Amino acid sequence: MKIAIIGAGEVGLTLGKKWLAKKHDVVFGSRPASLTKHRERLTSSGVEAKVDVIEAAARDADVIVLAVPHEQTLEVADSLRDLKNKTIVDVSNWALPGWSGLKLGFTTSGAEEVQKHVPQSHVVKAFNHYGAGVMADPQFGDRKAVLYFCGSNAEALNKVSQLVEEAGFEGVGVNDLKFARALEPLAQIWVAGIKRFGPQHALALLRR
Repeated sequence: MKIAIIGAGEVGLTLGKKWLAKKHDVVFGSRPASLTKHRERLTSSGVEAKVDVIEAAARDADVIVLAVPHEQTLEVADSLRDLKNKTIVDVSNWALPGWSGLKLGFTTSGAEEVQKHVPQSHVVKAFNHYGAGVMADPQFGDRKAVLYFCGSNAEALNKVSQLVEEAGFEGVGVNDLKFARALEPLAQIWVAGIKRFGPQHALALLRR
């Protein structure tokens, strides 16, 4: 699978390493002014992948991962507006300072706003409710951390489901993007749990 990761923060780098290990073709997208900085960051992090401008990185990708701060998400989405039938993964959290609340919620979500900016592609909300440390190692003893994701296109959900599993999580996909209104606040619960459990805690799925 060809994957474009827009941004080179801890989450993007962590996921990129995992998918490169699974032999996916991963390229990182950057603004022109930040190309050199991003290449240096990849090199210092031991990530062997190409860095290109956002539009070029996204053009040939099967899956585009928006791993930028939420303040930049819609701007980046605008640059992808003309792309067709792409799977676009939104990992952003529209949190207020100090995680005191959300800028969006209840009647819309960050993922739904991204979808408005890329009407010819399919947005999936995923990888937003853990920090990079859990993403680096989602195995807790004999249990895998569960990662929820949602989207309204079955083919896009299937692609993301594969990437979630290859990242080491137990994935649970929900077939409607509006459930991002629930997943985005879930990140606040995880952050609040850091005070009690530290950053290495995660959700589990029980069955019977």
